[in-house]
Amino acid sequence: MSGEVDWRSAATIVPPTFHARDLEAFLVVTGDPTSLVRRGLECIPSPAWGHGEGAISRFFGTGVATHCFHVAPHEWAWFHEPQITAGFVHFLNDGNRPRRLARALALFQSAAACAGKHVDVSDVRDARCVAEENRTDILVELHNGLQPFGVSIEAKFGHALTRGQLPKALHHVKTLGWNQEDSIMLVVAPHPTDLDAVILRQNRKHGWRASSWWALLARLEQFIDQQHDCDDYRRFRRTVWHRAY
Repeated sequence: MSGEVDWRSAATIVPPTFHARDLEAFLVVTGDPTSLVRRGLECIPSPAWGHGEGAISRFFGTGVATHCFHVAPHEWAWFHEPQITAGFVHFLNDGNRPRRLARALALFQSAAACAGKHVDVSDVRDARCVAEENRTDILVELHNGLQPFGVSIEAKFGHALTRGQLPKALHHVKTLGWNQEDSIMLVVAPHPTDLDAVILRQNRKHGWRASSWWALLARLEQFIDQQHDCDDYRRFRRTVWHRAY
């Protein structure tokens, strides 16, 4: 369209009208259509709960007796990011060496699965788990006698992802001498789609991936060794599930 148009003339256009007499005539015959609608809904078969329950059990793996869904969450407080990340590291460092290593490997493998990456951990001999090291929320460093590697987790529970966080966390693991090919850089949030897409896209080339807490926790229930689990750790994980919805 060329030239200038005075759009104020659109106000003079008479909009089309319709008559409700056809609908009114239908209602005279049928009366109140509510009963017909309800009768029609009753004709639509709904699956039995047992089928849905089985699907949920398969999806979340609740058939395992030690699954955290079998315990109640702590509902007496509303935990924040530092409390949750410190809680994870507490349980990763709790117990004897085999238990600590098994728990660290389970979290690493869960993060790797969320990042769509497979890393061989069969030769891992030791692990170091810390929270808030150089402002990194959770750091799990694995040692196999060669070059260390691990997972760096930026944990989010409602707070925005800022531009400097991911480059700083990446720089930190580089100073630790991590093998970048075998390492996982993961942002975990209740709803990853709410994270700043531009920041994620800019850092994706450096290995950063995003995951929901539900996805990470679902995989953790699969990888955790039952003999190295405990009631307190299960209740903590269930509480994080409860916090993440």
